[in-house]
Amino acid sequence: MDGDESPRGLWFTCERSDDAATDSCAVGRSTGFDCDVYGFAFLWSSQIDEHMWTHAGEETWYVCETCGDSFSNNCDLSRHVLTHEMRRCVCATCGETFSNNCDLDRHVLTHEVRRCVCETCGKAFSQVGGLCRHMRTHTGEKPFACETCGMVFSDPSSVSRHMRIHTGEKPHACETCGKAFARAYSLELHIRTHSNDKAFVCDACGKAFTTSSSLKTHQRVKLH
Repeated sequence: MDGDESPRGLWFTCERSDDAATDSCAVGRSTGFDCDVYGFAFLWSSQIDEHMWTHAGEETWYVCETCGDSFSNNCDLSRHVLTHEMRRCVCATCGETFSNNCDLDRHVLTHEVRRCVCETCGKAFSQVGGLCRHMRTHTGEKPFACETCGMVFSDPSSVSRHMRIHTGEKPHACETCGKAFARAYSLELHIRTHSNDKAFVCDACGKAFTTSSSLKTHQRVKLH
């Protein structure tokens, strides 16, 4: 076998260095990891980085048009240019910088969120729809009615929960005893009876209860 060949084919060598590659990686065939001096192509980024050191000290330099910094290869220059691009993606509201416009756009929405603020009480919402639902608590508007009994509500989710009274649906079941409830909050209160969690405490005597209703009953009886 000729000394300039390998089992995989001919070796192609950069004219300015002794680096070589097989026929799957040749001069004139771009792989994305190319020598900017003589066009030699590599399969891996680590190979091009190592190879470019052979050109260190040559007069070919790649200069950043923005700040004037110079680099020995175009790959390093490209990475450097991104630092300037990052500085251009600046939030006009808070000054935070981002590497691309997509991330900047997502960030800007966080400022938009703060604009969905209730003029009555100052509560903020992430979407206009949330603010509209909240405003009904101030206006008393209840545009959603139960088709069975006519009871009205301020939002459709409340209608859905109410309908379980008519249908008997109880989708929230206790994993400990199997008892089911129509509302998640009712299940949460029930679970405390298993854990002995008494979160409702009487300010007057310190006695604790598992539910707020039990606490209120205690306060009425004891006249606290």
